[in-house]
Amino acid sequence: MNGRQAPFLIVAAHGERCALHLGDIVEVMETFTTFPIPNAPSTFLGVMNFHGSPVPVLDLAAFLHGTPPTGSGPILVLDHRLASLALRVDAVERILFDGRVGGTDLEEDDFLGPPVSGAGDGIRLLLLERVVERLDVVLRAGTGSAARTGVAGADSP
Repeated sequence: MNGRQAPFLIVAAHGERCALHLGDIVEVMETFTTFPIPNAPSTFLGVMNFHGSPVPVLDLAAFLHGTPPTGSGPILVLDHRLASLALRVDAVERILFDGRVGGTDLEEDDFLGPPVSGAGDGIRLLLLERVVERLDVVLRAGTGSAARTGVAGADSP
């Protein structure tokens, strides 16, 4: 996607702004009801009914920063081709119709990618594929310490 213009959704989570490819989001919801997921990491708010299908809801700030989940804020439902997952964010700021993704130098375990030009200072692309891969690893670990402490704290001693 480097060099091509694309639409992005600019969101905020725990005071940090990031961009998501608009094509990865199928719906933005303001209200939702969740039901508990037994033995799930604490970063999950629960599971919600999305047009008849159960979709787990991940608190993005808790995942990225290890903060306690708040449970309030808009929900971004991801395209099912990426994952059956919804992200709770603090705010949806705007759509950027002509953003460009910058360089490709990334840390191996970083969930935020290169900056998105036109989005504003320091706004980086959220690498949803890495988020999903990390969640898969943690969830496959079962009810071990990672499942009890949450994704962001899973690597902590």
